[in-house]
Amino acid sequence: MNLEGAEFADVLKDAQAQGYAEAEPSLDVDGLDAQHKIGILAFTFAHGFWVNPKHIHVEGIRHITRADIQFARQTGLYD
Repeated sequence: MNLEGAEFADVLKDAQAQGYAEAEPSLDVDGLDAQHKIGILAFTFAHGFWVNPKHIHVEGIRHITRADIQFARQTGLYD
């Protein structure tokens, strides 16, 4: 997205075609895999109790747009 100025859906399709992304990528791009892992690491190991992943806020990268990247550059959050 950054280098080509492409939209997320196009970059994801290309990554899938090249074997970098799963055919069904939702666990990764929607943050669900990270959600489950942080529940295990932060709560179960650190505090000794299980937390339902539904109670852990998560936002994936699926909805990032070219405008988001441009805004991040303009505000100095990304270069």
